[in-house]
Amino acid sequence: MNLANMADQIQASTSSMELGITIKCFTEVGKLIGLGKVIFQAQEIIDLDAQTAVHGALISIETSGEYPSNSVSVIGYDNIDKACAAIDKIKLIDPKSSKFKSIEARFTVDGLTIMVFNVPGKDAFVPTAEKLMFSVSSGNCSAFFEISKISELKLLLIKARETIDACKHTST
Repeated sequence: MNLANMADQIQASTSSMELGITIKCFTEVGKLIGLGKVIFQAQEIIDLDAQTAVHGALISIETSGEYPSNSVSVIGYDNIDKACAAIDKIKLIDPKSSKFKSIEARFTVDGLTIMVFNVPGKDAFVPTAEKLMFSVSSGNCSAFFEISKISELKLLLIKARETIDACKHTST
């Protein structure tokens, strides 16, 4: 959205007083579905009075089960690359590197927590088989996924950043 044009449209029809109007522009860029669901949006919040725009990736988490709930976090545009770099590191966690039975590794950015953890288990063919999983959490809501989907998480964050970049470049 062109901030200058939007501000001109609104202010042309009103006086010069501050009106407290904000505009939210957003595009869904994808979702991860596992034990719960995580929906990714690229967004822009425009404050017409201050003539500013803030960009970020809105992450909406929906739990599964009989009593589902949801929560939202927004990763600020400047923190999207930090989150992607942390995902690259955290996915390398190896439960066999510890003598303890269970291991967790987590990071938090702008209220969103990503945690990789092992689920010790038994398999008919490999009695000490372990399943590596990750969770995405915000507030009191978490969604859980097989570790193989963690690359999709990173790709959706990148897609949100690219969507924001494309919108910012077309609005100048």
